Amino acid sequence: NAIDTEFVCVEWHENDEHTDANCLGWKIKTKDVNILPAGYTQLEYIENTGTQYINTGVYPSSNFEIYFDGMLLSGGNAGEQFVGTSTGSININWYSATMFASTINGQSSNGGITTGGLNNKFHIGLSPQWLLWHNGTYRTLRRPYSPSGTFMLFRANARLRGRIYDAELYDGNELTFHGIPTYRNSDGVIGMYDTVNRTFLTNAGTGTFVAGPAISYIPQNQ
Repeated sequence: NAIDTEFVCVEWHENDEHTDANCLGWKIKTKDVNILPAGYTQLEYIENTGTQYINTGVYPSSNFEIYFDGMLLSGGNAGEQFVGTSTGSININWYSATMFASTINGQSSNGGITTGGLNNKFHIGLSPQWLLWHNGTYRTLRRPYSPSGTFMLFRANARLRGRIYDAELYDGNELTFHGIPTYRNSDGVIGMYDTVNRTFLTNAGTGTFVAGPAISYIPQNQ
């Protein structure tokens, strides 16, 4: 199985801007990739049309972190969440096609982040304390958050159209969910395969996800 790692900053000087240059402490996050069982085909992404979403079934702790790769195709109005919890209020929102911010318990991050706009792939990280944009830009959140409910991808009330290429949830250093865009060979159903809990998650909304191109992989012998 292939292994992918990334360095993530977890500590800064108290009054310094949260940039890589001011980082005091790093940790390595490691994940397995391309480890689908036989009978499933990995996709580059899954795309929603505004009514499809994935319920990960994971209840994030107050020590959670989420990282995901995505793309906004349309939408981007206030209240159109890309990810979030099923109850309570933790959302990654697009306030316009080019401005990104997160909202936790009604408290936005300290400043938005300018994105590449529509049709541009992005990488984002979020914890109860900070928001990370793919270029290394950090924004602190106005207050810590203790989440409730299960984590959703595309959320039920998203309305926006977008793609998710990969999604990971952590409880501290422990990977609790790794969603890979997938379709089931037997019936062509599109969803995400959680390699941590060995579960194929299908659309919890209405309609059908759009499948991205298939990716070649070596299935596990199971």
